Amino acid sequence: RRVELNVYLKGVDNRIAVVILQRNRDRIDVLSDEEMIQAVRFVGLIDGQRVVTGGQDHRAKVWDAANGAVLHTLRGHGASVFSVGFSPDGKFIFSGSGDQTARVWDAASGEELRAFKGDGSQIGSVAFSPDGQRIVTGGGAVRFSPDGRFVAFAEGAAGLQDIHVLRLDGTAAYRITDRPGDDNQPMWSPDG
Repeated sequence: RRVELNVYLKGVDNRIAVVILQRNRDRIDVLSDEEMIQAVRFVGLIDGQRVVTGGQDHRAKVWDAANGAVLHTLRGHGASVFSVGFSPDGKFIFSGSGDQTARVWDAASGEELRAFKGDGSQIGSVAFSPDGQRIVTGGGAVRFSPDGRFVAFAEGAAGLQDIHVLRLDGTAAYRITDRPGDDNQPMWSPDG
């Protein structure tokens, strides 16, 4: 059984405070890295707790949240790693980079399984569909709907963002235009 807890604090001092919430016992562990950390995701599994980070050193790292040890260093990107995460079943890790690639890794071994070339711009966000069968990438934040039928992303100039929602075949479902703000993180409600 997998429970993902996106409870973390990323600091500018290359340290991550991971808040681990467990029944009758909460704790905070601190992981540190020599390079500036760009992205972080946490996944909790029955057999342990893992954190994956992406950094300016062109690598992603998988950490044991219980003791702070680096389990795997994922090498292959040619620029900073801006986005990282786990597949819904925790078996795969994804990473997106300024080198215009997204990569899929085996979470148990750290082996690179596949690399995808982008469309000419950095890959700032990568997401698995809820069923783990699809991957979507974008320069900015991309999100699958909870039922996996739609993808949302934001685009626009600072101070004015449009939110686009696409069906899986790429056709537009709807668009929210002229939304004020710099937040380019579209979010779905839990019920979609």
